Amino acid sequence: ISLLNSPDYAVNQNFAAEFQDLKLPRENKILFICKAGGRSAQAAQIATQLGYSQSYNIEGGVISWQENKLPWGQK
Repeated sequence: ISLLNSPDYAVNQNFAAEFQDLKLPRENKILFICKAGGRSAQAAQIATQLGYSQSYNIEGGVISWQENKLPWGQK
């Protein structure tokens, strides 16, 4: 679920509702990642406010992940 919509990066006003529609158990660990870590930090904060207390941001995002030579792949 995108926090910001392309191409103009407008805020997705439906992010919270779309996230809750996933019906994830609130006790699950949820990891958020984006390119540099800013959007995923915001998404993790929103999820926490919605009661998902184990919501985490991957600090530095994909850029940091790759710079630290951590395993990476896409499907």
